[in-house]
Amino acid sequence: MKSKFIFIVFFSFFLLLAFTACNDDFKNELTEEIIIEYRDFENKSITFPVSNKYKTEFNAKIYEIEPFNLTFDLPKEWSTKETILELDEERFIVGGIFSVVDIYNQDGHLVGYVGYNIYSEEEAEVGFPYAIYSQISLANHYRFDAREEYTIVKETDSFITAVTNVIISANFLKNSNADIDKLISEGKIIEGEYGYYTKGILSHNTKQHVYIAMEFENNALNEEQFNRVAKSIILN
Repeated sequence: MKSKFIFIVFFSFFLLLAFTACNDDFKNELTEEIIIEYRDFENKSITFPVSNKYKTEFNAKIYEIEPFNLTFDLPKEWSTKETILELDEERFIVGGIFSVVDIYNQDGHLVGYVGYNIYSEEEAEVGFPYAIYSQISLANHYRFDAREEYTIVKETDSFITAVTNVIISANFLKNSNADIDKLISEGKIIEGEYGYYTKGILSHNTKQHVYIAMEFENNALNEEQFNRVAKSIILN
């Protein structure tokens, strides 16, 4: 009986040690994952307007503002570069924003962009996001959805950031000579109720009356990465 008792105690002690070791391993793995996730991103900074390269008499008001700064996280080894419209290369359909900066992934592929615009006090007083983002949210052919899919992810006393969809109408995409089947098969766009969708981020500064719009190919970032980018945005 005594030896049986000793065996039970020893076996229980062994199980406790095994469980503690497994628990420590789990904690270490979790900590490692958090560290890896943190290290997999780096902070970027862009001052708008980036340049006056595409300033004209028609958009001078938008460029002649007090410069403001956008900081945000991107995956490590991703890069940004001011858009060069003269280059003959595939690029995003962009309208309603200015001083556009392209976003490239670690392989050098263009996967997104960010640009800015301004809004008036009157537009802000309407009380709806689509009024603030009217230049990019009200068109039928290409728009950031600031009505139905506008979800705030960060709000401070000076700026508000939300995630949304970018909607491109089927006819508009067809008329642009895009290879729609290829874009879908590659996961760059998905088909939805109102056309084809990519991922968008909107953020406006409530004191300076400026906003930024950011678009990514649908599969450029997973949901966790996409939300990480959105929540990291600071406008000042």
